[in-house]
Amino acid sequence: MRNTVLPSYIGDAYQAGDLNTMAKQFADRVNQVLTNGTSTDPTVTSGGLPLFTYDTTNATNVAQTLEVNSKATTATLVATDPATQVANGIPLVLSQLANPTDSTNKINGESYTEFYGIMAARVGTDLNTATNQQQVQQSAVAQAQNLRQQSSGVNLDEEAMTLVQYQTAYEANSKLITVLDQLTQDVVNILTTT
Repeated sequence: MRNTVLPSYIGDAYQAGDLNTMAKQFADRVNQVLTNGTSTDPTVTSGGLPLFTYDTTNATNVAQTLEVNSKATTATLVATDPATQVANGIPLVLSQLANPTDSTNKINGESYTEFYGIMAARVGTDLNTATNQQQVQQSAVAQAQNLRQQSSGVNLDEEAMTLVQYQTAYEANSKLITVLDQLTQDVVNILTTT
């Protein structure tokens, strides 16, 4: 679980992980669309500003560091798509991310929603498997403890009964010795008087 399943989601030294892959591709695509756009405002001379920032130095840290660009304002978010020259072309392109037809708007051939849904289903399956394995391991531990207790041969009920028997035998011996002592004393007294 720790070496295979979790790294497939959050990444490790050998893979980025699905969460990081999804976060990076989504952020990169939104940023690409926004930076390629143009503004109807004559004071804005270049494309728009990227909406998302993240740690670009570590592929396993993308989802954790993903955030909205602190420099992004309504003035820096452009709306005109230069390819179509439509004033609200950028919002239209971004809305198509929900049901993409273009492969640049997909992850491994799946829409962002489908990719997330598949990953969420896999998490549910992995959680169910882990829970079942935990129950099996707990049963095995309980069985091992039970077998260990049985093999030690110590049964507290039986030991308590044996202890009561020894106590009863001790009390009986004590009474016998008291009676013998009394008889011996009586014999001695009879002999000394005669």
